[in-house]
Amino acid sequence: MINEPAKSGMYAELNKEIRLARYLSRPLQLVLLIFAGALPISSFAACPDLSAFYQSDAAASAVLQQQISQLLPECLESSEFFAVYGAAQLSNSDLAGALESLERALLLNPENGAAAIDYAQALFEEGQLFTALEMNQQLIAREDLPEGVDAALQRPARAVASLYPSIQLTGRGTCRL
Repeated sequence: MINEPAKSGMYAELNKEIRLARYLSRPLQLVLLIFAGALPISSFAACPDLSAFYQSDAAASAVLQQQISQLLPECLESSEFFAVYGAAQLSNSDLAGALESLERALLLNPENGAAAIDYAQALFEEGQLFTALEMNQQLIAREDLPEGVDAALQRPARAVASLYPSIQLTGRGTCRL
């Protein structure tokens, strides 16, 4: 799934339009998308403040995901939006949707730490253990990691090492075969 454009789902049509218009200047792209009806006029508005969605109740996560999805036309270029939307999808066990949204968030901003952490978790839950561990290793190596987060990032490496005795844990949650 990594680096593959969406073949189905809510982003498939958007990806097709982007591929067709990528050789035009930005203003011409927007005019073309508006003319084709693929981009509503409201897309010119900036993505609204998403901080209300950060600390949400897990019981209301399906409602939260629906509320966030309504902001998509306004937030097509917002890494923060796709990170928050992907986190909501992840909490609703929509792994395919979460992986797609979180990957888009990281494509828009590779330094988005929250998206990277959730992306690693989604990979782990989907069974892509070694890819998730590699992502966690990259996160642990970051200097801007908040206090205590690296301990949480090391837990998946310990879980995998307990399942596969041939894997050895090295310092700071990294693995060696």
